Amino acid sequence: MSALVRMLARTTVVRTALALVAAAAAFGFAGSATAAAAATPKYKVNLTAYQSVVSNLEEGDYPEDCANWTTARSTVAFEMESGRTFNVGLIRNPVNDSIWGQVSSDLQPTAHIYRHWRFRAHYKPDVEGCSPCGPSSEYGPCTGEVFDDRGSDDCGSTEGPVRRGFLSMMVSDRGITVIASPMADFSRCEEPRTEGLPLGPTAPKLDRFLLPSGTRELQAMKVGATRTIRRVVRRGACGRTRGKGLRVCTEINVQIRAKRVG
Repeated sequence: MSALVRMLARTTVVRTALALVAAAAAFGFAGSATAAAAATPKYKVNLTAYQSVVSNLEEGDYPEDCANWTTARSTVAFEMESGRTFNVGLIRNPVNDSIWGQVSSDLQPTAHIYRHWRFRAHYKPDVEGCSPCGPSSEYGPCTGEVFDDRGSDDCGSTEGPVRRGFLSMMVSDRGITVIASPMADFSRCEEPRTEGLPLGPTAPKLDRFLLPSGTRELQAMKVGATRTIRRVVRRGACGRTRGKGLRVCTEINVQIRAKRVG
């Protein structure tokens, strides 16, 4: 075999090997891309966030008739939910193996906002048994009962759910974080005549509320499965709001309804 023939044979072998390597690399890349796409869990999600702040005030010797005292109670609450089903995808970072969520930006939230308060101020009556007054008393005759001062109001910035406010959801290794602000407007609500009464927050909102197990619960779902992820938190004097002084209970309830679609 001549030197020229041997050189052409070696060239053909090298070219064939390079072509096989390139094909294998291309196939491997496509396979990796396909596997990565298949491994990205996708969900259809609805989100609801609720918060209420209940305040109860008892001042003086409530409920003694022969004493001055004031009681007041208020509730400020809102409920927000996504106005439409939105998409969530879980993306794994190949560098540090962390998880982050790709969430639709516009949840089109609706909000229902509610505020209620009532108070009662009782004044010690100038009657026998409560005061040393009387026909033969050096304090003079009794002037009688003093009517209690009462007031109440039941209002909100909306009459039922309306499209308003800001609602968002973020997914990471730490869990699912929810932010909700109904942008309440209580300007048309009546205010009590007595100052210093607890009326609850004037701008209620939910700041970065974390559902620690949320991401793990999403990852545990199989395609076609549905799940409700929920966290309820109560803070303050929620076991017993009645009693001396000011007692406040805050309740937060966040619910995520998810269906895995891919």
